[in-house]
Amino acid sequence: MSALRLFYANITLHWGFIVRIPGATAAQPALAIVPPTTVVGAFAASLLRALGHSEGDISIMRHTVSKSGRRKKTLSIEAVLSPVFQDILNSTIVASMGLHPQSEGPGVSVIMEASRILAAPYKTGGSWEKAVKAKPYTLEFYKNAITMALPVQAVGAAYAPSTIIDLVWVVDAGKLTKSLPGGGIKVSDIDDIGLSVAYGVTRLGSKEGICSVNAACYIEDPPMVNVDKLFQAHTYVPAECVDPQDIGLVSRIRLWDLSYKSAEYYVPRNTTLTLAYPPKTEYDIPYYKLRSNCVAYRVVPDKCSEIRELRGVEWVVAAGLRGGAK
Repeated sequence: MSALRLFYANITLHWGFIVRIPGATAAQPALAIVPPTTVVGAFAASLLRALGHSEGDISIMRHTVSKSGRRKKTLSIEAVLSPVFQDILNSTIVASMGLHPQSEGPGVSVIMEASRILAAPYKTGGSWEKAVKAKPYTLEFYKNAITMALPVQAVGAAYAPSTIIDLVWVVDAGKLTKSLPGGGIKVSDIDDIGLSVAYGVTRLGSKEGICSVNAACYIEDPPMVNVDKLFQAHTYVPAECVDPQDIGLVSRIRLWDLSYKSAEYYVPRNTTLTLAYPPKTEYDIPYYKLRSNCVAYRVVPDKCSEIRELRGVEWVVAAGLRGGAK
């Protein structure tokens, strides 16, 4: 039997979420559509809590196996990405999200809010010395001194009060259990808590992005989408994996994939990186045909009694390259 497992959560956002673009320094733009890594993080945080770990416990810990076969704990304090989360990403097959068609919220809008910070004098060198010595009310004073000492930066956030979002994560549970903290975890242990994990999603993005779960599902050996067969999806799908049947119903956006590389995705036409509205009718949801170099998994209501009456869940699909992102 396959060790693939599908986690699905239908969530309502309380105010919105914050997912910022990697590498941004002063100005910090945000995204209206969360990337696959953020979707994985939402479920991973719930999974680790269900296994008895707090975020502080796992932020810098990693369990490795020595040549003798014994597990040992190593520290990786300098890692930007938690080693445990990196292992979870490596176990991930596909992940996706989309605005639920039945959402009555206003959609998602990214707002850039200006903030002023006081720059510390660690900015050494000729530029700093020249700026602090500038004569007040001169061109040099306004052009260089003020902007260096009191810079203004725009910080982004995605506002989406009461908006309903679908999250889906497909993972190789056999591979996942080998890297989770604590050791001795079996696939059957994941199966025992799978539905609780899906219901345990508490936030999207940063810790401020709190949410409530309306319905959830956990599927063992999830059904695949057949290659060259048509399917509908309101969740985003990689552009390299599908052929849209009506180009007028889709838009293309760039997100980072599971390897943190920039990739193009198809989304419903009312979606951009800074603004997104949920599809209002079935006719707003695009049809795709899956290419042979990719795999895709769908949420099937008949597999889960918890979502059997939830309209629109049949359009939740997650796709990706065979063998994962390159």
